[in-house]
Amino acid sequence: MSEKDIKEFYESAKKYCKFVSDNIITAENIEELMYLMLDSFAKGLLLPDVEQDDNDPVKGEKPNPIRIELPTTYWEIFDPFTQEEPVCGDLLDDLSDIRDDLLEGIYDYEAGFVNNAIFEWKLLHQAHWGNHCVAAVKALQHLRD
Repeated sequence: MSEKDIKEFYESAKKYCKFVSDNIITAENIEELMYLMLDSFAKGLLLPDVEQDDNDPVKGEKPNPIRIELPTTYWEIFDPFTQEEPVCGDLLDDLSDIRDDLLEGIYDYEAGFVNNAIFEWKLLHQAHWGNHCVAAVKALQHLRD
């Protein structure tokens, strides 16, 4: 992955964070939200393996609360490879966790700690925000008009 690809991921993540912070999520903008989520998810698949920088995480501004005018509770199978009961998911939690994880890297990236940003984005893509993204997109797909 080139510096250009990393910058494109950063820009995609920043667009998602701005969108969910500055807009009320409604039926009219579900497709734009899904596009932004999937763009970040796809670009996140290409993040390289890097060593962390030697610095403390950079703290940034607290973002606006996410506002959503859609049903937020949905049911999903947490692990589709095991037979288990559905669990309750929450779109507001998904959107917030994705944004919070992306913002951690954005703040590091903007402070010049690019390896920390990449490390966090990639780790949390695999272990946290990526899972929230996939679950949220599936739920949003069912809410599309």
